[in-house]
Amino acid sequence: MHPRKADLVDPATLFPEVDDGWLKPPAGEKFPDERLREIVSKEQPEDNVASRTGELPADSFAANWEGQEGWNAPRGRIQEMQWSGFKKERSAWETDAQKKLREERRDAVKRGFVYAWQAYKDHAWGHDEVKPYSKMYKNPFHGWGSSIIDTLDTMLIMGLQDEYNLCRPHVNQLNFHWVGGRDWSRGYVAPESEVPPDSKDKKPWSIPRDRATSMMVFETGIRYLGGLIGAYDLTGDKLMVERAEELAGILGKAFNTRSGLPQGSRFDPGQGGVYMLNSVSPAEVGSMTLEMTRLSQITGNRTYYDLVQRATDYLDEHVAPRSKYHPLIPMHFVPDGKAPMHGSYSFGAMADSYFEYLIKQYKLIGGGRLGHQYKRLYQDSIDAARRILFTDIDILDSHDLFTIGKLEGNRLKRETEHLTCFAGAMLGMGAKLLDRPMDMDSALRFTGTCYWLSAATKTGIQPELVWFYDKDDAKLWINKTRDTERIVHAPATVPVDGSNDFDYKVMFRDYKGVWKFTDDQTPVSENSGRIGNQALEYYRYLNGEVPGAQRVTPYYINRPETIESVFYMFRLTGDRKWQDKGWHMFQSWMKAAKVPGGISSVQDVNADKIIYGDNMESFIFAETFKYHYLLQSEPDFMSLDDYVLNTEAHPLLATDDIKPGSQGFWTPPATEPDLGVRGAGTDAQKWLRLEVLDRHRNIYKNAGNYVPPAPMRPPRPQGGRVAGMGMGGGGGDPNNRPLPPADFKVNQF
Repeated sequence: MHPRKADLVDPATLFPEVDDGWLKPPAGEKFPDERLREIVSKEQPEDNVASRTGELPADSFAANWEGQEGWNAPRGRIQEMQWSGFKKERSAWETDAQKKLREERRDAVKRGFVYAWQAYKDHAWGHDEVKPYSKMYKNPFHGWGSSIIDTLDTMLIMGLQDEYNLCRPHVNQLNFHWVGGRDWSRGYVAPESEVPPDSKDKKPWSIPRDRATSMMVFETGIRYLGGLIGAYDLTGDKLMVERAEELAGILGKAFNTRSGLPQGSRFDPGQGGVYMLNSVSPAEVGSMTLEMTRLSQITGNRTYYDLVQRATDYLDEHVAPRSKYHPLIPMHFVPDGKAPMHGSYSFGAMADSYFEYLIKQYKLIGGGRLGHQYKRLYQDSIDAARRILFTDIDILDSHDLFTIGKLEGNRLKRETEHLTCFAGAMLGMGAKLLDRPMDMDSALRFTGTCYWLSAATKTGIQPELVWFYDKDDAKLWINKTRDTERIVHAPATVPVDGSNDFDYKVMFRDYKGVWKFTDDQTPVSENSGRIGNQALEYYRYLNGEVPGAQRVTPYYINRPETIESVFYMFRLTGDRKWQDKGWHMFQSWMKAAKVPGGISSVQDVNADKIIYGDNMESFIFAETFKYHYLLQSEPDFMSLDDYVLNTEAHPLLATDDIKPGSQGFWTPPATEPDLGVRGAGTDAQKWLRLEVLDRHRNIYKNAGNYVPPAPMRPPRPQGGRVAGMGMGGGGGDPNNRPLPPADFKVNQF
């Protein structure tokens, strides 16, 4: 399905109100310096110790693993990905009129980004996300300002250097030890004036470090660590890589397990000792490879690379061989077991980025000896998936539909999950790098199917998940010629003569020799819809809001996976139809989701009236807007031959020919401005910290005996992707964190 020209709107009609004066300073509330004593203390409670200690067992895989030699050897030369035709004269692939239209579309995407970004600045600055319908903020990702860190490289790509500079103080002040206002590393001692009424020793109240705090490993890696490294590769800004090293030092503690696989979705960084793993997913334990490897390449410190390479070796040697469909790994598995693994298999949630990172790691390290393992795992995984997950959707003769489903209990579910739509990009990338033409065909067909799923809805937006009917399912077809309700049968695909097995599943021959359907006894000749070569038109209407869809999960949370693959298809083939498809997606998205406070999620993409979900995750800036912008940009801008995009679309340099900061994305200031105190906490973090401590403060003030508040865990992200030796460097040490300013007096208040 290709959009008609008449259905593609003029870019000038989108966000005409957004002009050069639209961007304004953020509206966040500054935390008063005179209240700092209410949230920090130099003294520490006596019981401020790590929960436990311990070393890796001597017989564990992690303790006996040895790092590779030559890990930092120069990259090898691998095949180029982008369509070779882009290297010809412009007139060979783009006319002046096409260039003008493309640039107008690109500028409209930028206006949309600016509109959403300013809405975040107005209503949620410093917090993770804005709720665009209610214009409130929320903090599902630690309260670190994920919408800021996730957006750094997108601003630079769009030429918004001033906005990047605006965000640098936030990056500098961010306190990685405060998670949702709770401190996993240090306790707190109240001022002398805050002595509980019934205190026998007349000491102020205090609390230890918060052992109930948990840090998300997967999301922290792809959003925060990836965002910092991506910003560094575009700017060469030392602030970004220094903060990335601090964060990697904390995340590195999660790898301190017997297997060397990182702790699953959450962990307590202040715990110390060895972490125990239960059931984990491939995405959770295999999706920090790019970020850690690139950080090692930048810093020359192999520690980060060794952590993720050790994890890959364990998956390769001790997990994948246990799989029924080796080397595919089930969506959930227990890493330390030895029994054969079964479970469910998918390229969607819980598995997606593990497989994505296999081919991208091969690209990042430049193939060669180090890349051979990733090449093998990727190729063999795709070959296995082709046997058990790849399937045609043959319900529409006029459309070449194809999907990558989910295998559950040896039964393939013919579904398309929006998250899985990234696989078009992955397959196309692997096809180009590894010369696998069959994969390119699958990439084009699958991306086309994902696009069709958006174009087939009332809003033009793709739903979260679609389950397709089987071709012979009786409920697939609707009888449009009858008003009375009755059982409707799928058209028979062959003449009814009793010679095939299918006939006996749904029909029988009565004593007069007339073939009838088993369920309602109606004659096949009247109701089958296709006898021999004759078709009855009233059976040509497909059931489902998306034609042929048995069931639909109808919400949309601004996901990027389909536009990601559309972008890749254009860059890999040079076929301009993908730019039109992407533009149709963008205009439909903006029409349905634009609200005064940003770009909202949509509850039902097939509803006649839009119901907003009031959600705008940070990946809308990191990925969705970025892919739309790059799709309409010059094809050699941010070339896929020069960069690897992590699963959050953060660009990591994948060539030795370009140095970080050398491409003019950022001009450093002549004099470094005041960025605040490193790691002392942003204003938004300080207010969150005050909220947490005030709950304790009120308990001590109003009660005789202290009862700790119930643990307050951050909410799980809506919809989303649900993804070691101490590393030193200060970042992972619970007792090493910035203190208050030097002139701060503990008892001055």
